[in-house]
Amino acid sequence: MRNLNGIILCGGHSKRMGADKGLLKLGQHSFIEHLAQSMAPFCDKIFLCGSKPAYADLGLEVIADLVPDSGALGGLYSGLMHTSTNWNLVLSCDAPLVDAAIIKTLIESIDPQQKVVHAITEKDAHPLIGCYHKDCAEGFKKAIDSGNLKLQPAVQKCKPKRVEFHPPQAKKLLNINTPEDYQELLKLYS
Repeated sequence: MRNLNGIILCGGHSKRMGADKGLLKLGQHSFIEHLAQSMAPFCDKIFLCGSKPAYADLGLEVIADLVPDSGALGGLYSGLMHTSTNWNLVLSCDAPLVDAAIIKTLIESIDPQQKVVHAITEKDAHPLIGCYHKDCAEGFKKAIDSGNLKLQPAVQKCKPKRVEFHPPQAKKLLNINTPEDYQELLKLYS
């Protein structure tokens, strides 16, 4: 399936990590570069939602949040407002192990009757590993305008289709949020 753009969300403050998560290295490449490589076979265009100056060096279009300080929901809203395609693959920069097999499964799970499809595991929902229809932007903007910046409730209002991933694929959905998470990742995949 083409006619799909890719959105990598990388505008967070990375407070728990203490460094920009999207630019952390796994092997020779940054987390963002790993995700962009996995997305490339499926997406017409890939862009970054996050306006840090270092992102300009990655060779991808960078867009700033339309509503500053609105968290992941604001980044998602900004990406959906910027994109030209109805369906969009959305990945958070702190999930660098998401691979082509996971992406393919999500894309193949798109249901025209629904507006969101995202990954879950036995333990966790992963709303920032999924596909979003551009129509979701309006509801996300309403949530932001009302001060409700929590991602999960806004996504739930879109009545998402959830695709469950089991081991070993489930391990590829890990979010790397702390220095300890990062060190574990490096041990596992070095």
